[in-house]
Amino acid sequence: MRKILFSLLLATTVATPALAQGPDHEDRAAARQERQAERSQARQGRSEARQERVEVRQAPAEVRQAPAEVRQAPAEVRQDRVEMRQQRIEAASQRMQRSDAPAREMVRERVVRDGGPVMNVNERGRPTLEQQQDSSDSVVNWRREQRDRAQQRLQQGERPDFTEQRMEQRAERNRFRAPVGARPDRPAPAPETAYNRNRHSEWRTDWRRDHRYDWRNYRDHHRSIFRVGIYYDPFGWGYQRYGIGWRLWPSYYSSSYWLSDPYMYRLPYAPWPYKWVRYYDDALLVDTYTGQVVDVMYDFFW
Repeated sequence: MRKILFSLLLATTVATPALAQGPDHEDRAAARQERQAERSQARQGRSEARQERVEVRQAPAEVRQAPAEVRQAPAEVRQDRVEMRQQRIEAASQRMQRSDAPAREMVRERVVRDGGPVMNVNERGRPTLEQQQDSSDSVVNWRREQRDRAQQRLQQGERPDFTEQRMEQRAERNRFRAPVGARPDRPAPAPETAYNRNRHSEWRTDWRRDHRYDWRNYRDHHRSIFRVGIYYDPFGWGYQRYGIGWRLWPSYYSSSYWLSDPYMYRLPYAPWPYKWVRYYDDALLVDTYTGQVVDVMYDFFW
């Protein structure tokens, strides 16, 4: 009995893998065949594309023969093409002349009305070569005069201060245009920030009694600190002796004129919105909300 059962178990174990592999094996074989067919089709497509590229490379050799046939065109056809090209060029030039004609007439009329000679201006209103040469000659002469003057000063023992000259030229370039109606003898109008004038404490001038702020004695022993160089007037008005209560234009108390470290000059610290400002050789304390001068020291800098 045991032998019979053992044989049956052995037969079932052998038959089970065969049954399990039956349908799955067929599916895998079918999928493999499909993949092989797709690969063969892709291979065939690549070969066809390669053949097309080869044919395209060979095509230009035949196309190169076309210009020879074009060169053999009748002389009448070539002449017609040349004439058409010339007509297009003439038409374009006429259009340009018509568009520039009003401008040339206006230039001539303006020159004649101003009393100048017409020949000094070309048809486009630009200076002629003679005028350009004259202007260049004038620049050369001006530079030669400047060099001659500098040499004369050196021979006389005077050494020009080129640093101050450059600073003055820079100040002239950076100068602002004064607002319409602005005058140095009239105070500026109240700015838009003047409504904040009641939000800060009033400035007290009793700081002069404090020996820590004896700036005169300190200046006598440290004169180089108070030598701060040329002052850039934003409007070019020149020095005006402004007192307490005068309202300045905002350009005069902008951040470029602030004394960032007042105690370096033995001035007291000013809480916001007060700022110590340099005005020529004076030191002004300005309320930046209203633009009013609340304190002043005349002849403060050298």
